[in-house]
Amino acid sequence: MAWKKVNGACICGCGMGSSLLLKILLESILEEEKISSNIECVDSGSVPNGLTLVVTSSAFEKEMNDRFEGKIPVIAIKDFYGKGELESKLRDIGVID
Repeated sequence: MAWKKVNGACICGCGMGSSLLLKILLESILEEEKISSNIECVDSGSVPNGLTLVVTSSAFEKEMNDRFEGKIPVIAIKDFYGKGELESKLRDIGVID
């Protein structure tokens, strides 16, 4: 069953470049699936509390997994320009059907 709401953060080194691309992809997918969301772009040192999902580049995957210790799903993405990889990973963890 798909999630009803996602409170997420897209994370990169400065919180302005690749995180913005990830946010656009993520919001587009969630909107298509009619899932409510609040998605922020942040740098790796400014991750907010209360998240239900983290999306980042593979460069920050280990850091985010270490930080959240499996309590929050962390999705690491290599393809910033297509929805396929992100959709597949969102399905794998049950965010979308």
